[in-house]
Amino acid sequence: MKKISVFILFVFVIGMVSCKQDAKKSVTKNGYSYTLFKTGSGDLIQVNDLVSFDMQIKYKDSVLQDSKKSPVKPEFVLPADSLVTTPNPVVDALRLMRKGDSIVIYERIDTVKGLPDNMKDWKEITYCIKVNDVLNEKDKQKVIDLEPSIAKEVNNVISEYKANTLKNLKTTATGLKYVILSEGTGPMVQKGETVPVHYYGATVSDSKKFDSSYSRGTTFKVPVGAGNVIPGWEEALLLFKKGTKAIVFIPSNLAYGKQGIPGMIQPDAELVFYMDVQN
Repeated sequence: MKKISVFILFVFVIGMVSCKQDAKKSVTKNGYSYTLFKTGSGDLIQVNDLVSFDMQIKYKDSVLQDSKKSPVKPEFVLPADSLVTTPNPVVDALRLMRKGDSIVIYERIDTVKGLPDNMKDWKEITYCIKVNDVLNEKDKQKVIDLEPSIAKEVNNVISEYKANTLKNLKTTATGLKYVILSEGTGPMVQKGETVPVHYYGATVSDSKKFDSSYSRGTTFKVPVGAGNVIPGWEEALLLFKKGTKAIVFIPSNLAYGKQGIPGMIQPDAELVFYMDVQN
């Protein structure tokens, strides 16, 4: 579990909530004052739920952190009480919320030691949080259960690919090959946005799986154009509309090259990915 930092952990914008609220405040069990806006639905967030949320951190009218300046969206597994050794306003806030809820929660920092000189007179900072999505254990299992059928489909496509019988296979100027299984109805993927993708990856030579988002039960969030994934992924994503399902063959020079990944991917390996680009 990653530790939560007051100033650097989750830096995401609040869409519907203003930090300037005069509504009646309540107090969490760890002493954080808050105002909760019950605009969502469903059950309260539970331990081990995967939570996606937006957040803005402010001191008075000054914005300290804002997700508009970050390409990466948050995903956070809510920990059990026994794993939280230091109280944190974000954790306290999420325990009170459902998908769609918003909250304004306050943290006193006037007793914190070692603050920078420009913060020594500060008394309080404000977190504005909105929960966008909640993935519980049951939801994760539904995704995990999809993997065997995805693996079978990938293996069948690899066989056709090797036999040169794969229909509708397209090749780009770089040598990347792909076949669209079903085209999405959303807009084209653009550089600079973060796109959630479900994927299953295998080596073409032996059809051996080396990675899969399905195994984890959640999508992989890709900040497109940020250089966080292999070049073949960057190129492939920009070919697709959101909602597209495709199988992509990536030559080694657009993947892990002559080095490969020891114990996982052989040098000069061609890779195949089933990619489901989410809206």
